[in-house]
Amino acid sequence: MMKFASVRLIAADLKAMVAFYEMVTGQAADWLAPSFAEIVTPAATLAIGSAETVAAFSEGSAEPGANRKAILEFMADDVDAGFARLKERAELVHEPKLLPWGNRSFQFRDPEGTIVSFFMPVTEAAKARFGSRKDHFWLGKSSGKRPCDMCRAPARLCFPENCSRLSSPNRLPDTENGNAAGGWHDQLWGLVPID
Repeated sequence: MMKFASVRLIAADLKAMVAFYEMVTGQAADWLAPSFAEIVTPAATLAIGSAETVAAFSEGSAEPGANRKAILEFMADDVDAGFARLKERAELVHEPKLLPWGNRSFQFRDPEGTIVSFFMPVTEAAKARFGSRKDHFWLGKSSGKRPCDMCRAPARLCFPENCSRLSSPNRLPDTENGNAAGGWHDQLWGLVPID
């Protein structure tokens, strides 16, 4: 079985692209080399390499700013809040709207032209479609906490029952709510609100 792991962008201005996606995702990049960085999200990784990294694969096989057919999509807790945060910081493609398949979405371009979409399922059919998937997907409003340090899923999604890296014997109870599916991340990982 294969698991979709990452998308890689080739950048003419690596530092600007990494800074842009750090701003978009609210997550710091991991710089694995001076010419390569990754931003790890709960479902996949966004890898960003400089144009010089292409030669490691095959010279001329990819080039910065040439994408006109792929759209990077991020599932968001609140599309309208994301739009308010990004509308003055990115070139907009369209404002938030309901799409025929049940998602509310807005799109913008990164500094080198790739379209990026923030979406959230809003119809019952769309919510059911994403709710039936086994990975860490949208379940409701954000708790405002950073991701689980073990599996990188947002704290509101990663519970002892589904954390991909924490075995059940290591569970801690949620003393605030009297159950094991919530505040245990705060106790175990010392989670703090995102700025």
